[in-house]
Parts: sequence; C-alpha cells; structure tokens
Amino acid sequence: QTLKGKGTVLLGPSTALTINGLLSPGNSPGLLTYDGGGTVALSGTTLMEVWGTSRGANPGYDAIDLINGTDLIFGGILNLDFNQTFANSTSFNLFTPDGTSTLAGNFSAITMVGSSYTDLTFTNNAGVWETNTGAANTSMSFNSATGTLSIIVVPEPSTLALAGLGLAAAAFASRRRRRCP
Repeated sequence: QTLKGKGTVLLGPSTALTINGLLSPGNSPGLLTYDGGGTVALSGTTLMEVWGTSRGANPGYDAIDLINGTDLIFGGILNLDFNQTFANSTSFNLFTPDGTSTLAGNFSAITMVGSSYTDLTFTNNAGVWETNTGAANTSMSFNSATGTLSIIVVPEPSTLALAGLGLAAAAFASRRRRRCP
C-alpha cells in the first residue's frame, strides 16, 4: 500500500501506526504532519523528493512534521529523489519533531533515485549516514537523531595543500617579525 499526500494525519495518544508499504509525503513535493501523540513506525520504503530548497513546497522538498507528542521510529529504506544538485552546506530538514515529539530508530538503508547524485552511496556510522565523495567532490550526511540531510563539498587535495602552505608561510612571517627589533 501507499500513503501519499500532504496534510495532517491525526493519531490518538496510544495509536501505533506501522507503515509497511510506501510512504511518499506531499504532492511532488509537500509536507505531511503527524499529530496527536502515538507512534509512527516506518518499516517499508520512505520516498523523499528533494527538488528545491523550500521545505514542504513545490518546487522544494518533502518533509514530515511530528507534533503534540507524536514519535517517529525510522526503519525500512529511505529513498532520496534528487532532480538537481545543490550548493555546499545546503541542509534539508526532512523529519522535524516539535519539542514534545521524538525521532528514534534507524533506516536499514538509504538509496539515491532520480537523476542527480547517482554516484553517491550511503553507509551507516552509529546513526549518521555518510556517503563517499562523488565526482563533483560532493558528499552527503543524514543524521537520524535530527532528521537532517546535509550536502557537503569536499575540498580538492590541492586546495587543502595550498591552504596549508599559506598558513605555514603566515606563521613563519609572524615568527620572523617577533625576532627582529
């Protein structure tokens, strides 16, 4: 089965909702809110479209809000659908709990679908999913504790070497000035 769309799903305080099929928030993309307490467990596939930088809007990216004591337990597979690349340090708040709600658990895998970032592969490191560095010196990180996906541009080795040489030269010049009267 597929749970798709935008709006609010009202849960009771003791409701335990398990999604074994496909969860696809929004309407290419959009915002889905879980309200009223209870627990939502993701056991199937969660598809998050990341098509822009506006949260829960079209064009933008899918998002899930948890309010009024609703808890979300990650499980199953997270599919990230990108239709473009994004600038360094761009972050996407995919899953956002309010002060009374929590995020728990972990996905079993994160995969890329769509036309962008197909050269990146996620691996799990204690709840923080990180990718290899792709062709454009780009990598990603998804933090299960915060529900945030971040784009990271890794500097070229030559850039790091030049920065190191510049710092060494500045330190040498500073040291030399102190010795001269």
